[in-house]
This record gives sequence, C-alpha cells and structure tokens, in this order.
Amino acid sequence: ENASSLNDFRGHLRESMLSLITIMEAFRLTPVGCEVPFPAKDKEALEIDGIGQFGARIDFLMTNNSGQYVIFDFKWSFSKSYAEKIEKDLSIQLELYRQTVIATYPDKEVAGVGYYIMPRKQLLTSDFDELPGKKLVKHIDQVAESKLSEQIRNSFEYRMNEIRNGHIEEAETMEILNVAGYYTDLEN
Repeated sequence: ENASSLNDFRGHLRESMLSLITIMEAFRLTPVGCEVPFPAKDKEALEIDGIGQFGARIDFLMTNNSGQYVIFDFKWSFSKSYAEKIEKDLSIQLELYRQTVIATYPDKEVAGVGYYIMPRKQLLTSDFDELPGKKLVKHIDQVAESKLSEQIRNSFEYRMNEIRNGHIEEAETMEILNVAGYYTDLEN
C-alpha cells in the first residue's frame, strides 16, 4: 500500500514539475535558485524599510528576459485560500518576499509573484496573464490596487509601539511558568 502511494506521489510530482517547466518556458523564466536565503549569509543583515531586520527563504526565485525577478511559493494543497488571499490582497508572505528581493537588489524590479499549487499544477497570480488554451496559470484580479506593503509596515509599526508602551507583552522568549498571572496551580 505504501509503495503504491509513493508511486502515485512520484507520478503526480513529476507531472507538477513538467507543468512548472512549461510555465517557465512560456514566460521565459530562468531559475536563480530554490530555497534561496535572504540575507545570503548568516552574519549579514537585511533591512526592509519600515520593518527593520528581516530574513526569508524563498521557495523558487527566477529572472525573466529583462532581468527582473520572479518569485513562486510552492504549496502542496487544494485549498482555495491562496486564490482568495491574492484576490483580497492579503498574501502577506508573497508581499514580504517581494519586499525582501527589492531590499536586496534595489536596482532591480520584481516582475511578479505567485503561489504554485503543486497538486493542481497551476500558478495563482495577479501579475501574469493566463496561457491561452491551458489551465496552468490562473490570473486573479485583485479587488483594488495593492496597498499590502503599506498595510504590513503600518501593522508592524503599530504592534511594535504597543509592545514598547507595555500594552502588549512580549513573552515568547521568557519562561512563563513562574511569572505571576501566567500560570494557575490547578491543584489549589
């Protein structure tokens, strides 16, 4: 049973990669790398305007014929939520990846970003048009002009101010077991 499932998975993955190659050929995209780290080295720092130091690992980074960057994030899911995120301009992950590349290469542009939905063999994006006669790319119109980058920066600034002013406590890096008010002794 496991061998059969593994063979099915391999076949599906192969078809998905062939579809991805077809998309890359259609848009004339050249791979830069997979799981590309930003910043490139551990001791380097990457600053995103309005957010500060940031790090990311981009699933698939490419360039087009004009030397502009293209970013695909791989998803192994049938969920419709990724299309909804793009439509409603809520794809924070893709926008942060876009801003990461822009901060790293300020003289270059990002031509497009998208979610590559591996089980569907389909790219979900608002930056590229659909390929005629194929269902490999699903162009999703956004509800309005994107202001997501600005919203992310404003949200980050607001939350950092709340932490600095003591309205939100930052507790992930501290042991809360012995902090008054965080732990209740259920035996008493």
